[in-house]
Amino acid sequence: MRNRLQRSLQVQERIDGTELRQLVRNRWGASYDVRLSKMAGRFGKKRVYLQVMWKFLEQKSFPLSEDEYMAQLEAVAEYLNIWGVADLVRKEIKTTKQQMHLSTVGAKCISIPLIDADRLEQEW
Repeated sequence: MRNRLQRSLQVQERIDGTELRQLVRNRWGASYDVRLSKMAGRFGKKRVYLQVMWKFLEQKSFPLSEDEYMAQLEAVAEYLNIWGVADLVRKEIKTTKQQMHLSTVGAKCISIPLIDADRLEQEW
């Protein structure tokens, strides 16, 4: 499945967890948690999003160790490479005007749309 999906998508320069961390730090000033999420977007169509969360490694209450955080980023980066969206992520992190924020109502993460979920098989 991985090889078939990789062939169907454009080959790009690979991204790794270290680069992903640096992109996030350069843009928002901290090592924010980065996750992948499948959600319904406009018109109910499911998409996979890269989400930059509001918690960050430098917080005392952050639930992951640095090693666990880097393993999480490496796993996210691997999917970005498989899906051929590494360049899109680089561009969107550098140019998005979205900001995360905490309020008394809750927290809002940054969501970057990546790929239609129907392009993926059972893995997602």
